[in-house]
Amino acid sequence: MRSFSSWGTALIGLWLAATAAAMAAEVDSPALTSRPVAVDRDRVFVGRMDFRVLQNEAPAGLVSVHASFNEQGQYVLHDRSESAPLGIVEELLQVLEADGFRPLRSLVQGRINGSFIDLNWRWHADTAAGDLESYHLASGRHRALQREVPMPTGTLTRASALYLIAALPLTADVPLTLNWFDSMSGSVVPIELSIEGTTTIEVPAGRFEVLTIRQRGGSPENLIYLSTEAPARVVRFDVVGAPIRLELLPAQVTTEAVP
Repeated sequence: MRSFSSWGTALIGLWLAATAAAMAAEVDSPALTSRPVAVDRDRVFVGRMDFRVLQNEAPAGLVSVHASFNEQGQYVLHDRSESAPLGIVEELLQVLEADGFRPLRSLVQGRINGSFIDLNWRWHADTAAGDLESYHLASGRHRALQREVPMPTGTLTRASALYLIAALPLTADVPLTLNWFDSMSGSVVPIELSIEGTTTIEVPAGRFEVLTIRQRGGSPENLIYLSTEAPARVVRFDVVGAPIRLELLPAQVTTEAVP
C-alpha cells in the first residue's frame, strides 16, 4: 500500500513508486478544514506485525511494522518494506505524541529502482518542515529540497491512520473523514473511511471474521480488512485498481524493533 501505503506505509512501502516524482513539486497543499480525530489509546496497536506482499498472486515482498510507547511517552511506528519485483526497499520511522497522536517526526529512507531517497519531516505547531533528497545512480542526478506544509488540526500521518485504524471512531452508518499527511509527496489530503460490511477471510495468520473498510481519497486507495475479535488488528490490505495485496503472517512474539 502506499507509504500501508505508505501500508509501506505506507503501500506501506509500495506507494513510494507512485509518488516519488512528487518530491520535486513545490506546490502548497490546498487549504483544508481542521478535522480532529479521537484515537482510543486502549485500542492502539502495540507490538509487531509482518505482512507478505502478493502481486498477481505471486510473492512480491515483505512489510514489517513494530509499534511501541517509548520512555518519553511517545508512540513510535517503525516500518520496513521490501519488494524485489517492484524494486523497492523502504524504511519509515514516525514519532507521535501519546496523547492525541499528533505527528512529531517522520523519517523515510529507501531505494526505488535506481533512485535513493531520504526524507526528514519535523512538526512545529501547525506546520511540518521537511528536508527531501534524492539521488539517481545511473544519471548522477541529485535533488535536494526544503518544504514547509501547513497542518490542519487533527491531521494524522498516512501510516498512523492505517495502522491505528482499530482505534479510530468508525461506525457502520457514518463514514469517517480525516486529513492525512503523505510523507513522500509532502501533501495533506482529506480521506474517507467507511465500513462496507463483514466477511470471513483466510490469510497465512489464520481465518478471521473481519470488517471490510474502504479508504477513499489519497493515492492509492485501499480496502482494509480489520478483525472483529479483540484485539482488533489489520489482517489484509488490498490496493484498489492494482493486483497487489498484503496478508498478515503468523504472529512473532517479540518486543524488539523491526530488524
